[in-house]
Amino acid sequence: MSKFAFALTPSFSFQRLFMQIADPLFYISGGFIAFAGLMAFLLARVGFSPRLFSYFALLCGAIASFQFATAAYLAANSFSSAVAALHWQTASLAFVIPLGVGFVSLYTGFGHHRKALSLGAVVGVAFLVLDHLSSASIRFVGSVHFETFVTPWGESLHRIQGSMGWQGFSLYMVGVVFFLFCVQRGWALWHNHDSRALFFNSYVVIQFGSVAYGVVVDFGLADSFKIIGFGFLVLVLLVTTSMMVEIRSLLAELGTSKKQLNLERSASEVLKVNQQRLSQVVALSPHSIQLVDTNGKLLQQNRTAGQLWGHTLQLGDNLFTLAPWRELRLVELVASVINRGEMLERVLEVGAESFRECDHNRWVRFKIFPVVGRLGRRDSVTLIAEDITREQSVENTLKTLAAGAAGNGDFFELICAQVQQMFHAKCVFLAQYNPDDDGGSFETLAANLGGKPMEDFSLAAHTGLLEEVFQGYTAKINGGLSARYPADAFIQTYELESFMGIPLYDDLAQVIGCMAILNDRSMESRTDIQPILALIADRIAAEMQRLDAESRVRRMAYEDYVTRLPNRASLHEHLAKVVRDCAANDWGATAFFLDLDHFKTINEALGHDVGDEVLRLVGLRLRDHFADSCFVARAGGDEFVLVQTSQSSDISALSIDVQANKVINLLSKPIMLGERTISIGTSVGVIMIPKHGNTILDIMRRGDSALFKAKQAGRNCYAVYDPRMQKSIEERMQVEKGLRIALEQNQFGIFYQPKVDASGRVVGAEGLVRWSHPEHGFISPSVFIPVAEETGLIHLIGEWIMEAIAGDLVRWQDMKIEPFGDIAINISAWQFGRADFIEKTLAGIRLNNIRVEQLSIEVTETAILGDMGTTRVKLNQLRNAGISVMLDDFGTGYSSLAYLKDLPLDGFKIDRTFVEGLGDAQAEPLVRSMLSIGKHMRLKVVAEGVESKEQFDKLKAMGCKLFQGYLFAKPMPVDEFLMWVKNNLEEHRYE
Repeated sequence: MSKFAFALTPSFSFQRLFMQIADPLFYISGGFIAFAGLMAFLLARVGFSPRLFSYFALLCGAIASFQFATAAYLAANSFSSAVAALHWQTASLAFVIPLGVGFVSLYTGFGHHRKALSLGAVVGVAFLVLDHLSSASIRFVGSVHFETFVTPWGESLHRIQGSMGWQGFSLYMVGVVFFLFCVQRGWALWHNHDSRALFFNSYVVIQFGSVAYGVVVDFGLADSFKIIGFGFLVLVLLVTTSMMVEIRSLLAELGTSKKQLNLERSASEVLKVNQQRLSQVVALSPHSIQLVDTNGKLLQQNRTAGQLWGHTLQLGDNLFTLAPWRELRLVELVASVINRGEMLERVLEVGAESFRECDHNRWVRFKIFPVVGRLGRRDSVTLIAEDITREQSVENTLKTLAAGAAGNGDFFELICAQVQQMFHAKCVFLAQYNPDDDGGSFETLAANLGGKPMEDFSLAAHTGLLEEVFQGYTAKINGGLSARYPADAFIQTYELESFMGIPLYDDLAQVIGCMAILNDRSMESRTDIQPILALIADRIAAEMQRLDAESRVRRMAYEDYVTRLPNRASLHEHLAKVVRDCAANDWGATAFFLDLDHFKTINEALGHDVGDEVLRLVGLRLRDHFADSCFVARAGGDEFVLVQTSQSSDISALSIDVQANKVINLLSKPIMLGERTISIGTSVGVIMIPKHGNTILDIMRRGDSALFKAKQAGRNCYAVYDPRMQKSIEERMQVEKGLRIALEQNQFGIFYQPKVDASGRVVGAEGLVRWSHPEHGFISPSVFIPVAEETGLIHLIGEWIMEAIAGDLVRWQDMKIEPFGDIAINISAWQFGRADFIEKTLAGIRLNNIRVEQLSIEVTETAILGDMGTTRVKLNQLRNAGISVMLDDFGTGYSSLAYLKDLPLDGFKIDRTFVEGLGDAQAEPLVRSMLSIGKHMRLKVVAEGVESKEQFDKLKAMGCKLFQGYLFAKPMPVDEFLMWVKNNLEEHRYE
């Protein structure tokens, strides 16, 4: 008897109705869940997340069925009706399992939801079978009994009691697995910061809390009923909320869509107008345009297509079977275009029979590209046919021309002959344009008259005819040429009546020549002559540029780019000729090897552009003064060579002296570069040929030896080669080679010489580089420093010194060495002149975390020669960074006092030559003046080279406060220096 039947019995009362709680709750919750499922089903039908809401609707149906079955089970009044309700409940649960797995998978974005759904379906079917085979449902085995129990609030409900078998336990195991699956998916939502994670995880906890409560009931720990279905209400509320949000979004989107629809309607009207315009463009296009489907069926075509082709084409005709599309193999092209989605292009010569009103073949370019249909698939192609007969004719003509020009003979003569034959012209000529200050002129390259080459054809008398071509315009006279130029004998002799001149351009659109055709009849009837001539002109211009490039390459091989003088290769060729001439004719020659003094300083301090300009001007001077009597060449870098040949083998020392001094005096004159005045000089090495050498190698090597000797002698002078020089140059080369090895093998070391005050207390030191050779022992800086400066190795050595001293300063900080003053670093002129000197110096200080007051820099007067503006900027940068700058060897130059006034210096060092001369009537006043200058200008003054107590006392009496020299300490290696400093500080600690 059903629950409702029981409710209508005479024993019905309001008190009992009040006590009936469980049944109504199950029916109400089931109805609510079923209603939610119905709403989800309707939303799925109208396109709202159809898969997700479909699963949810089915799941709601299964859960609602489970709730109704549970209500029937609790209200059953007989064993058989209770068993039937249990079977119903188990069947509902069998559907809940796969639907729940499927829904959770989709809801949480599980990638393998199909596999999960399949597994759940297998489990559900298994439970249905097992339940069907069980007498009292899958939950019980063995004997069972039907009983009534009373809830705490007094409601009487019914149930079946019995033993639970493995089938019942399997239900709980499946529930545990499903619980773990839900936990994992909830974690995935949480990990991805999904806003649904909190609600979903809350549902999982509540749902499986209700399952746990059911386990408690099954094991008799609570006298109640299961509430599994009520946990699902949380999920219903969650999804219902999602549906409400989505519906709300839909309504907002509908409002937006309405506005968008109005905009689209306006856009549609604009598009319609544009489509009409586009249709007119297609319809009136001069090209044939046809739309063809994949089977070759003609779908549409424009007016030109109907007028062009000889066939009377009708829509629906199969182009695959008609000419010329059959010869085009259109069927294969369409298949390729449809499959690949790319445009194809083919050129085909089409017979005259395929066209309307045409008596000759035509060249047609076909373009085929795919068209996407309604379903988004490529279902047809557009076929565009363009008549390119004229272009193809031009191309074929050009090929013929190129083939004719590729034969033997002069290229330009062959071109003239081809053009003359092609156009049946009377005369054809080619000319090259040579620009000059007078407006330029044309030089004849080739000329052809009546099919025969013309010799000595000059354009000088025809410049009026070419005036427009000079200006870059194509000139054309179709008739009356002889009447226009009655004084031109050439035109009158050959009765020329028409003319066309085509300018020839290079890649920069500059006129480099012209091609001209003259005829004794009008050329107006040849409508295609101009484009054909333009192509021919391009070919001729390309050949002219090629020949010009070859000429430039030859010049580059034997001409210096900067000075335009012969280069080293050309010099070698000339020397070889001189040696041969001297041997054959008993002649003699003199080679003068020139090297510009201080050019490296100019190049590095002022930049390579300024250096190149100096070289150019030097080369110009040499060419202007000596080109008539000497061969002048640039050997490389800042070296030049003059070779003077004499028809006598006896070359006097006087003539060498005169010529060498001419060169020196010429290059000693200042060079003006804008507002900048640059003073240079030159050293000259002289070698006599063949006396000092009769091979190129000997001449070049021994010339360098003589040049080196001149530079050693003080520069701005000359030296004649002596065999003993070779030993000196070889020693220099050994030093250079040794320097490179020393840098690689760390053979250098830093020695420190203290600076002291008047009491003898250390106030700083000077870092000095020393070279300890593994074989030759100590090598004096006076030997290797000049070589390093000449070869440029001074930069690498300078960087090494900076790094080494910086490393010592860092170690002294770590060793807690008591501060004793700054360490002075000598900077060469080449280092100071580098554009990146300041940047590298400051970077080294920052990199090693050195305090700027620990370092000072000493520069020589040579280092600050040249660009005073740049020097001032660099010195200010050093001082602004906190680095003290001293002028070394003060008094040895010519302008030191001016430098002290104009440059931001912190002090200077009195050169040792003045200290050594103390006691001399001339030296002492100079030293006294230097100290006075330093005092009045508030500059530090250090006397260096103090070697005796007498010198020390005199300097102190003159007011000198800082000293350096052997009297106090010689330069020492770092460990010995630190010990000396320690003892010195201890000795003067309490002074």
